[in-house]
Amino acid sequence: MSPEKPVLHIFGGPNGAGKSTLFARFQETAQQPVEQVNGDVLQQRYPQLSGFEVGEITAARIKELLAARASFSIENNLATADNYKLIAGAKAAGYRVELVYIGLDSVQECRFRVQQRVKEGGHDVPPAIIEHRYYQSLSLLKQHYLAFDHIRLVDNTDRATGYQTAALIEKGKVLEVQAEPARWANGVVRHIQQRERFAQLS
Repeated sequence: MSPEKPVLHIFGGPNGAGKSTLFARFQETAQQPVEQVNGDVLQQRYPQLSGFEVGEITAARIKELLAARASFSIENNLATADNYKLIAGAKAAGYRVELVYIGLDSVQECRFRVQQRVKEGGHDVPPAIIEHRYYQSLSLLKQHYLAFDHIRLVDNTDRATGYQTAALIEKGKVLEVQAEPARWANGVVRHIQQRERFAQLS
């Protein structure tokens, strides 16, 4: 019997979507909590570090964990091609890669929540960067969804209901979809379903 694969858990999505909060809940309920490699947390804990130094430290730790074949998690906007190079490296190292993608239905809501976070002592992100990451992250997810073994799309737009699972995708196939998914999630699901249909016809 082959040994169980280590897992890379990724909590992705735009700024302000609620990635850190959902990760904390994941740690509370997980049978085996995993180490989280989070540059934002490191920066807050050691404000004297430069952004470059934080990046170097997190990259080195990820390299160590991959070499040890240890399960771990990262929190990321998934808004650059380099983010997907890390995922490809984990897959090549024999990891199962699971994504929880938390989204909001508008850039405006992301900006609002970032400002709320700042008022509570959290870190700020310039509005232009929030907007760029919002659209780029969704675009790259549509391009690279097959990089993930499992994807859970979670909508956090409604502040009253909070986190709602909009869809589940396994090995590039849509398994479940909420009756009326949020617009951003519906766009991802429809794209994957179209790709599935094209694959069946080819």
